[in-house]
Amino acid sequence: MRSAEIRQLDSERQSLVYNHHHELVAARDTIAAMKTRAEGLDADLDMLRAAFSEISRLSTEVSTERRLDTHAESAPL
Repeated sequence: MRSAEIRQLDSERQSLVYNHHHELVAARDTIAAMKTRAEGLDADLDMLRAAFSEISRLSTEVSTERRLDTHAESAPL
């Protein structure tokens, strides 16, 4: 009877080890895939940064022109 219990416990231990190993391999694969995707985002982020800088520059330019136009319209002749 003890022998059967030991075999059962050993079988359960092997299952737990296999499942844990399988989960670790799956986690490693997920991390590798995320790293690959993240590295690909760098160029996109650089493009977005440049686009937002241009938007900011244009916004400032438009605001400045509007201020100058408002001052020119309100100045006495």
